[in-house]
Amino acid sequence: MNEEDNALAGMAAELSIAEETTESGVSMSVGGDTGESGVSLQAGRDGGETAESGAGKEIEADTGEHGYQTEILGDEELEEEVREPRDDYRHYGDHTFMNDVTIAGRLIVKNYVTDRDRGQWMEGETYYAGTLNAALGIYEQSHVWYEGCKYKCKVTGTQRAPLWNCQDWEFEEGNPHLTLEWIGNDDTVFIDNPEIELSLRATLYNQDLTNEEMITYDWTRESWRNGARDIASDEIWNDGHTNAGPSMLLEASDMNFQFGMPPERLIITVTATLHDSEEAKNLKLKPARAQYYMI
Repeated sequence: MNEEDNALAGMAAELSIAEETTESGVSMSVGGDTGESGVSLQAGRDGGETAESGAGKEIEADTGEHGYQTEILGDEELEEEVREPRDDYRHYGDHTFMNDVTIAGRLIVKNYVTDRDRGQWMEGETYYAGTLNAALGIYEQSHVWYEGCKYKCKVTGTQRAPLWNCQDWEFEEGNPHLTLEWIGNDDTVFIDNPEIELSLRATLYNQDLTNEEMITYDWTRESWRNGARDIASDEIWNDGHTNAGPSMLLEASDMNFQFGMPPERLIITVTATLHDSEEAKNLKLKPARAQYYMI
């Protein structure tokens, strides 16, 4: 038997174990001494000490030249906060000591993420979703601006622009509403040649959605004669102008001219609706409306 075997035998002879069972957990201590290169271990668990899942186990070992201290898991998860952002990692390891006792441990360390406003979105730039920016040595959450709205990166390294329906970005700030506006329209209708072209522009997050296939444009008319609504004529016109597109040329019959005379009052309303879109569902977008009056 060599000196190392003698040391291990001596440790085994002096090993003492005490166990006490309580309602909230188990407390156990183990001690051993192998001389110069000996190892002393202590482990304990007390369910009354920690808020949710009980305390973990703490192991202290001294091998003479180098000390070691860590925390390991029983059935619970250990979360340990660190100060340096570069220390973020998940480590799974087996820590083996000189007396051949092996303890399996899992250490979970939280990272610290830095929010960075990167300004206007630029093609070719690298953006981060809370992951490591190696050039700066920090964990970065990138934020960018696009068409006057602010977005949060959700996919590290994405090269897609933060368009209204891109899932790589999350809208944060700006105009979230579907909006309609009249563009390039005349404001005069001549009685002898009653004709006018009306056109609309649809936007969401300030981005032009006018010609998106998922948008429908329903046109309706309200006209008055002799102080009363011409409901019957209007309903016929309305039924024929559902999903009629973002622009229309209105002629005499569209404006309910009769015998060369205009109605006493006319209102043209266009309702734009964004259909079958996750973005529309998430934002619960309401239809947008624009009205054109002829008085």
